Amino acid sequence: MADIKKFVVGKKYFCRSICDHDCVWSYTITSRTENTITITDDKGNVKKCRINKYVTEVNKCESVFPLGRYSMCPTLSADHEEPASEQPEGYKAKIYYINGKQVSQEQAAEQRKINEAIMQETDLEKWLKKMVEARFIFEV
Repeated sequence: MADIKKFVVGKKYFCRSICDHDCVWSYTITSRTENTITITDDKGNVKKCRINKYVTEVNKCESVFPLGRYSMCPTLSADHEEPASEQPEGYKAKIYYINGKQVSQEQAAEQRKINEAIMQETDLEKWLKKMVEARFIFEV
């Protein structure tokens, strides 16, 4: 078993859903023993997983089932190391939507000003009319 790729503490690995390629789970290895690894997801949830010996031998890399073992469950493998991010630490891209349509940051800022002006309206009847016509911004 000398040629089997192992999980490394401190590195980040990912696995994908079998049903949806865009569904990705990322985990950081926080500690390990010979038979188990402790993983932390992006939300800070910590879980200890036992390394599956059969799947490890077949795939020639350590493998665990981070969400449990069931039909079509995701498998976290040591050969799926997440590439280093080119974005600075703490960077989070924002995508803006107005009424379900993706818009630029400038368009979202302009609409935000309009929405703030609506919220300053003191006449209830005018406020309700403007709220019906308002566009709502969603940030992702």
